[in-house]
Amino acid sequence: GRGHRLQRPVWACEHLTRDLTPEEIDRYFITADTPTCPNFELDAASVLPTTLPYATPGSLPTSAPVAPTPTAALLEGIYLFDDFSDNENEWPVGEVDGKWWVGNREVKDGVLDLDGIAREGMFSYAYPAQRDDLSDLQVSTRVYLANPELNGTYGLLLRENDDGEFYAFLASGDGYFAFFLVTDDGWTSLIDWEINPYVYEGDWNTMSVQAVGSHFSLFFNDNLLDEVDDDSLASGRSGIIIEIYEVEEQFHIQFDDFEIRHWTE
Repeated sequence: GRGHRLQRPVWACEHLTRDLTPEEIDRYFITADTPTCPNFELDAASVLPTTLPYATPGSLPTSAPVAPTPTAALLEGIYLFDDFSDNENEWPVGEVDGKWWVGNREVKDGVLDLDGIAREGMFSYAYPAQRDDLSDLQVSTRVYLANPELNGTYGLLLRENDDGEFYAFLASGDGYFAFFLVTDDGWTSLIDWEINPYVYEGDWNTMSVQAVGSHFSLFFNDNLLDEVDDDSLASGRSGIIIEIYEVEEQFHIQFDDFEIRHWTE
């Protein structure tokens, strides 16, 4: 596996010490990182809940949001902004009928709209035509899940090089986030899956990631989620990414206000 969480229910485990109630089956899952199911009495310390306390504008923490303002660099300007009023930035669009998924990727109604069915567990990403290698930057977008029960992830990729290596900031349909380094060696978790307390369920959400040197900061709805350092990839292209876990999983994801800002010392 790629180190992602898969919603494999615990009743598929062979080593549980007792039977589970239907409520527990619905509520808990184990991680794909666990090679075999642990021999535990099921409790909240052993597994993670799939039902999350989604944020609403009135339920967010009362502390002031952390604005995405890096201390190590100065804003040089907006490198690219796309409100998808048209496809001036030449995103790849059209009907898709391939090995991994079938559907449409199109710019319409002021959004980049991805609507399809996965033929396999898959991930797909896309870039605007303007995609110079950038190092110190901030990438952001707004995202809307038209099918909120999505068993998959959506997010941003950055510093993608000619070898297909990149960083990925992912958010899941059930309210978690993570940050990965993707190379020929696979998906390395730099920030493992954590609960995202800033998700607006059934609404548009804004996510952004800053990269200044080897330091990365992840934001969701203008709130700092986490930070991490990694110097594996120095520069590259930026875009959007989706991942679908299940065969025949239907997905409908929309992106808007995609923006790249670049920074200079």
